[in-house]
Amino acid sequence: MNTPKNQNPNQAQLAVQVHELSLDFSKLFNRRVKHLGLTRAQWQVLRALYSKDGRTQTQLADELTMATPPMGKIIDKLEAGKWVVRKPDPRDRRKNRVFLTSKIDPLIGPLRDSVEDLRKIATQGMTKIEQKQLHRLLSHLKVNLEDELK
Repeated sequence: MNTPKNQNPNQAQLAVQVHELSLDFSKLFNRRVKHLGLTRAQWQVLRALYSKDGRTQTQLADELTMATPPMGKIIDKLEAGKWVVRKPDPRDRRKNRVFLTSKIDPLIGPLRDSVEDLRKIATQGMTKIEQKQLHRLLSHLKVNLEDELK
């Protein structure tokens, strides 16, 4: 692989590594929650709604950095599974707001436990200090990229 003269080969691989890690997390999470009939993408929507219920599809897509049409398909599946309901926006009839149903209540704990288990697996062999450094560095990357998107 050719890299620019001023770029370390390890730096060139950063985006690839981050992408591969994301895929690995998705695969493991999907495997662990398959019995619930949920995917990682669906869980991300449910988690976002759990923190602030009643958002529009566009708001959810923006927050989760996803295009609106795929978000609509995820919400369709969640609605079919009775995880969420769409209700008309009282101020704008063209919009629907998405709300959680009570079906999520008994699963929040187990789903959070699955996420925590994956974190433990991923950080196995790291000290607490290394884990904090990793979190800080990844947060820094995220801020840098978000700033560039503005």
